[in-house]
Amino acid sequence: MLFTEITGYRATGVRVANLAASALPPAAGEDSRRWQEGMAWRSELCPQFEVVDPCADLTGEPADSTDGLVYYHPVGYRVRDYCTTLNVAFDLERVRRRAEAVASFAAAQELWTGTATQANPFTSPAGTGEVNAYLASADATVITTTVTDPMEALGLLEERARQAMGGAQCFLHVPVRIATQLGAQIRRVGNLLYTQTDAVIVADPGYPGLGPGETNPTAPGVWCYATGPVSLRFAEIAVMTDPVSATINRSTNRREVWADRMFAATFDPCVHFACQIA
Repeated sequence: MLFTEITGYRATGVRVANLAASALPPAAGEDSRRWQEGMAWRSELCPQFEVVDPCADLTGEPADSTDGLVYYHPVGYRVRDYCTTLNVAFDLERVRRRAEAVASFAAAQELWTGTATQANPFTSPAGTGEVNAYLASADATVITTTVTDPMEALGLLEERARQAMGGAQCFLHVPVRIATQLGAQIRRVGNLLYTQTDAVIVADPGYPGLGPGETNPTAPGVWCYATGPVSLRFAEIAVMTDPVSATINRSTNRREVWADRMFAATFDPCVHFACQIA
């Protein structure tokens, strides 16, 4: 029996409420080649303030919460594919499409688990053995209230995060299975989801629901997190087909190709709360 090879279904990503749709883009004019070498920023979140009587004598000053830099070392993901050697014009767009389709999922999974950054700690001016901030880090502040209602959990997270930031915008990170339970309690604007008080809800299939310090679920229930705004940067997709990076299988006339892409999914670790839904 002769089987004719046809064009299969093209890989596409869904951009509703996922990390790629919800995260802030890099600043206009930012040089993508520079951030791939590493990033550092000084936080504007979590400001310290005090309410004073303007007619009274000053008794002190608000604490300075802007000291210190946050460091981040970009990571990446790789997609492998095959193309035929019988056609001189290799279909390299296929591997590009596949790499683009999984971009949000890959970044969200790393943002939640920190797998890549934990496997390769980096050295910064702050010290050695540094890792990027990630959601399921043991550094998260856990809200210990027992919660069974998803909307109550998000309300607690939003309240704590906004208190920490003096009322500023926050992001709520939830697994898809939690977001689908919220229904009319949340609202959709374009490709974004919001609470009724305008916190951004990020529901990406790359979010596994692990708790702080977990690598595998150790208890029933699922975890959600609150942070300040998340920024997402992607480098250009690099397709590798040179002899060093590709393997040709002569028996099947197929060449193996890779698509690599660096990314950075960042948030300011001064706002980092976790809540478990039992």
